[in-house]
Formats: sequence, C-alpha cells, structure tokens
Amino acid sequence: MANILKYAFLYDTLRGRILSGEYAGERSLPREVDLAREFGVARNTLRRALGELEKEGLIHRVKSRGTFVRRKKTGQANYLLILNDGGGIENPYQYIVPYLQTAAELSGIGLEISCRRFLESLPPDRGASTLLESGVSGAIVLANNMRKTDPLYGILKTTRLPVLLPHGAKWDHEMTGFAVLRIDFARSLEDAFQYLSGLGHRRIAVLAKESAEHGSLWNQDLLCEGLLHDKNDFIAVRDYSLNAYFAMLRKLGLSDDPHLLQFSRGTPLEIRRNVDTLLNLPEPPTALIGFSDFYAMYAMQELKLRGIRIPEEISVLGLCGYPGGAYLTPTLTTISYNYEKIGWMCLELMPELIRIAREGGEMPDVIMEHRLIERKSTTFRTR
Repeated sequence: MANILKYAFLYDTLRGRILSGEYAGERSLPREVDLAREFGVARNTLRRALGELEKEGLIHRVKSRGTFVRRKKTGQANYLLILNDGGGIENPYQYIVPYLQTAAELSGIGLEISCRRFLESLPPDRGASTLLESGVSGAIVLANNMRKTDPLYGILKTTRLPVLLPHGAKWDHEMTGFAVLRIDFARSLEDAFQYLSGLGHRRIAVLAKESAEHGSLWNQDLLCEGLLHDKNDFIAVRDYSLNAYFAMLRKLGLSDDPHLLQFSRGTPLEIRRNVDTLLNLPEPPTALIGFSDFYAMYAMQELKLRGIRIPEEISVLGLCGYPGGAYLTPTLTTISYNYEKIGWMCLELMPELIRIAREGGEMPDVIMEHRLIERKSTTFRTR
C-alpha cells in the first residue's frame, strides 16, 4: 500500500508541475535518478508514474536523451463546451472543466463555451443553428442522465454534430446515441466495500443521494426504453437497484441491515440527521461511505462534534476524489474518479467521433478507471 501511495503522490505532483508550466514545453525533466532521489522512491515506482504521464500525452521519452514535456500543438480543431448551469462545490463539472481547458491549451485546440440554460432558452431550430453557425466540429456536453424529452437533446440531435458526454451515466449511450465517458459507479462502490471489508469492517453505512424528480423520471424512461425490466430494477444507489445493492453486500459477507443505508440530499442538516440515525442504532456502523467526498466530509464534521474518533471508532471513505480531502483532519480516504484525466480523454476521442459522424457507425461508450487514495480517515479494525 505504501508503494501505491508514493506512486499516486508522485504522479499528481509531476502532473501538477507540467500543467502549471513549471516544466515548460519541450523542456527536459530532471534525470530519473534525480527525481527518484528527490521523492524518495524506487526507479520502478517513478517509471510507472512517468508511464501514466506519457499515456496522457503530457510527456514523451526519448531513448538516451531523456524525458520531455509535450510541445503545444496549434491549428488542430475547435470544439464547443456546453456547461451545465447550477450546482455548488460538490458539482464534479467544475473540477473537470479546468483540466479540459488546460488540455486544450496544451494541444492548441480551441474551446467555444456556451451554457445549457442559454441554448435551451432558444427555439429548438434556433438553438441548433446557433451551434452550427459557431463553426465548431463537435460538442463536449457536461450533462448526464439525459432524457429524450430534454430540450438540449433535441438541439444536439438536430445539429448532427458528434457529441461527447465526458461524465456520463450508465445508459446515457443507449438512451442518446452520443459518445460517453463514464465511471463504473457500481464497481467503484463495490471496491470501496471490499477495501473496508479488508480492514475488518462488517457493518458499513452508506450515505446515498436521494433521488430527485429527475432521477425518478430517468428510471421511468429506462423502463420505457426496455433498459430495465420492472420497477424492482429502478436505480437507487450508485447504479444499483435496492435488490442488487443488498445482494452485493451479502456476496461480500457484509451486513445487509437496511438501516445502514441512509438517503440524503447532501445538505449539512440532512447529513446531521443521517449521522444521528446511524449512531442511535442498537449496533452502530464501524465505517461509513459517502455518496461523494462532500457527504463524507459533512459526516466527519458531525461525528467529530459528537466526540466520535475517526478512524478509531468509525472509518470514513468518500467517492469522487475531491482534492480538498487531502487537507482535512484526518485526511479523507477516497475512491478517485480521475477528473484530471477526463480532459485529455475528451480531446483524444473527438477526432474519432468526427470520423464516425462523417462515415457512420456507433459512438463509443468508454469506462474510465477509478483508483483508491488511502489516507488517514480509515484504519484496520480487529475482527
């Protein structure tokens, strides 16, 4: 585990130096032996981090010469970035956008920016013509769970431009026909359970996101499209139906006590009520997973106000990889959804999407990797 932590820290640090301009384009990075000495890591750990940076196109390695930052390219393409209006600090799009803009700048690609609310305020034909008149060759749309009755869906379909949803949901591809980058949320939640189970935890609580009206309509649309069999398949917890969720817990040998599953809209007040409910159970949980890092952070705050020691009494884990989790006390263990990689993936995919749109064919549905970042909010528990 120590090697994993060193690799993750090294990767994030080097990537930050490149994107900040500390290592400018075509500048050689320090020698491997010097970097290994600076970070106190083995050469194979360093090379693993460099390999990931090379896959992203941030660096290129030349035999017998060294490792170089990728030179900016110019005159490649011009894409439209459609922002999804609204949302607070917990909105993942505000973390995706800066990485996407940096990737575009380093690649010499233009990004025209428009807001979803503006486009949807126009008549459908006018919205489509506005996009086409901008001269862009494709659209990157920060939206998910897109329904066919959504005005934006009709506008995008009318343009016939290749469309990419960079943080899509399961079934967005089947529902829209658009290209999708997405996280396997169900797998990420199962991985979180497996990690905590490996630390000795059996009663693990989850603070899940309460399904709003749009979520209910999304489930109904999935049912009408034949993507779900019946209402028992309705999505409730990170792409799981309730039946599938509890079956997964039993498969892992974990408690399937339904009281350990708490639904919340994620406000501090609601998280307070969730935490009170969990602590008042005859047998409280020994670990807690938040729907996002923000649910986990609010829960940590409430636990500390009640004198609960983290992680000695309750371990806490988040889902998403919010950078601020590294500055909490204790620091927050999380399953990172690698928002920093999404920008590069968008730009790598768009030329292929343009070709598919021109020649015909099915747009791709790409699952992004997630990774555990282990910090101090989780610990071993004696069985």
